[in-house]
Amino acid sequence: MDIEHFLKERTKFSKYFHVTATKPFTSIMRDIEDEKHPYVPPYSEDGEPPFLIEWLEARDGLNSVGLTTISMLSSAIQLYLSCWADRIEIEGQPLKRKSNKGWLNAYQNIPHPTLY
Repeated sequence: MDIEHFLKERTKFSKYFHVTATKPFTSIMRDIEDEKHPYVPPYSEDGEPPFLIEWLEARDGLNSVGLTTISMLSSAIQLYLSCWADRIEIEGQPLKRKSNKGWLNAYQNIPHPTLY
């Protein structure tokens, strides 16, 4: 399996996903801030900004897309490192892939094979 190709494809898809999925949320937030239809504020004397709930929901949607994208990238990196670790064997011992400080730290502690 070409693990580098897989990582690049997953990264490319994650970027596509993020750009595409954030458009509706950023559009709603921008329309509210620019007071574009259908977010033209009615006359009101109360202190609450108009369409605050809609803006906050759009912001939450935007944050959710960001967290999902980070999770996708994290999974791709973890799988990439796991595949590399499968190819490395140090003195016939399996490599430790987890530590108290998390999986990324465990992979950082794997000794690099000597390249000739």
